[in-house]
Amino acid sequence: MSATRLVRPVSRSEIESLDDWVELGMDIMAHYGVDPSGSVYSNLDAVYAAWACEERPCYSDEQVSLGLGAVFGNRLGHQHRSGWQFVEDQYGADFALTVRGREIYPIAFVAKRVATLYTPEPESGFFSGMAKVIDEWPLR
Repeated sequence: MSATRLVRPVSRSEIESLDDWVELGMDIMAHYGVDPSGSVYSNLDAVYAAWACEERPCYSDEQVSLGLGAVFGNRLGHQHRSGWQFVEDQYGADFALTVRGREIYPIAFVAKRVATLYTPEPESGFFSGMAKVIDEWPLR
């Protein structure tokens, strides 16, 4: 890992990966059903909860992290007029968005919540919660 921080636009192949992950996320959402009258965020919460409750889920932790994370990121990007970027620093490398002057990492955000499924206090309802927090952030 580099001590230098690098932020760059995503490459064509990275855009293709993100598009594939969005498609995966939409497949996951279709599999678990969505409420057409609900918001994208509440639908993501409902789909995640349905997936998390399954004894033998149809989708892996990684698929859910990538798919729902990419859908979440795309929605945030659309709502806040922000495009995907790639960030590399001493902590690693990941896809990010800059929203209201702050970097957010939607795929890592979901992956960290998926990891809580194996703890005594798994998290849920975090898509709507994070979207609300972001909407309330003051501009930087």
